[in-house]
This record gives sequence, structure tokens and C-alpha cells, in this order.
Amino acid sequence: MAKYLKQGFVRELEWQLNREEISYSKMVELMEEECIKNYMEWLKEYRLNLMSLMGQDDYVTGKLDVIKDILDTFNTKREMSKDKVHNMASCMLSILDSLKLYDKDSLLLDGETLSEVMFRKMEAYNIDLNEELGFTHLKPITFNTKDNG
Repeated sequence: MAKYLKQGFVRELEWQLNREEISYSKMVELMEEECIKNYMEWLKEYRLNLMSLMGQDDYVTGKLDVIKDILDTFNTKREMSKDKVHNMASCMLSILDSLKLYDKDSLLLDGETLSEVMFRKMEAYNIDLNEELGFTHLKPITFNTKDNG
């Protein structure tokens, strides 16, 4: 989180909250916007770093162009409502929590794969990954799929 939300930014918001210049909900909203903005900047920088590390062959450039198109879609072409952004951020945090539990061997999967957990969480937040990215083929990997290839 510190990577996308700097401590000084949060402190400034806390001071504004203590001086009653902003409400708590406004503080949370500003933190969320800052976090998303910084994350998008990091993704753009990540793309440039990948290109410099891996070279400019057609495969890498093609994959990175897909990532760039997705970023552009979320950044400029399609304005999402604050509720939608909040919903997506909440879903990502929920998935991240599950991944952290998995990394610590504390996640009970009950016969699910991690991708099934992710898709179940996205469904709970009314997020259709295929629709958001303009795909039709994305689906979770099940143990049957994993075993069969």
C-alpha cells in the first residue's frame, strides 16, 4: 500500500480531518483516488521498464501493447463512476487478502483453485472480467481443467 499511497499524503489528510476541513468519507475517497492514480502511474512505468529489459521483439511489444490498451481504456476512454471504481478497488483488496492468506498457508480453499476464488469474489462484487476487458474466453481454472492440461 505504501507504494501507491504515501505516508505524507495520508498525514496531510488526517490533519485536514482533525481541523474538520474534510469529512472522514471524503478522506477515504481522496485516499482511494490517490491510490488508483499512483497505481496507474506505476503500471505505465512498469510497461516502460519491461520494454527496456526485454527488448522490442514483436511478441513482447504485442503483449505490452495489450496492457497499454487496457490501461488507456481504464484511464481515458471510459470514465467509470466512483461507485464502480470503489467496487473494483474493494474487490482487488478482497482478492489480495485471499492471496496473502494463501501465501501464509492460512487460506482454506475447500476444493477451489485460486482462480476460482478470484472469479467467485469478482462475481460477489458484480465484476465481469470478460466484459471489463472486452474478452469472452476468460474463466477460472478448475482442478479438472488443471489435471487435463
